[in-house]
Amino acid sequence: MLTTTEGDGASQAPTTTGKSPPQYEDHSDHQEARPPVSTSVIEGAELTAADRCDRCGAQAYVRVTLASGFDLMFCAHHGKEHADKLKQVALEIHDESAKIK
Repeated sequence: MLTTTEGDGASQAPTTTGKSPPQYEDHSDHQEARPPVSTSVIEGAELTAADRCDRCGAQAYVRVTLASGFDLMFCAHHGKEHADKLKQVALEIHDESAKIK
């Protein structure tokens, strides 16, 4: 829709050029078939060098599983720093920090 203003530029009701807006088909009840997405975590899976601390980016040695199903990863340093709070909110804490001693 095109609008025009006349005069001193003060707010006026827009005028149209007489063209009707384009018509679109209603597909609101149409849903595409999508493949199911699986994001399950393998229980007891070891952490690898590709797993990184969510706090600093160093190699993760601690994985904390929350009630929401999400995992947090921490290096040994940040895992120890936040251990008390993590124990309060974690469903499971998988700690491999003994590997670096």
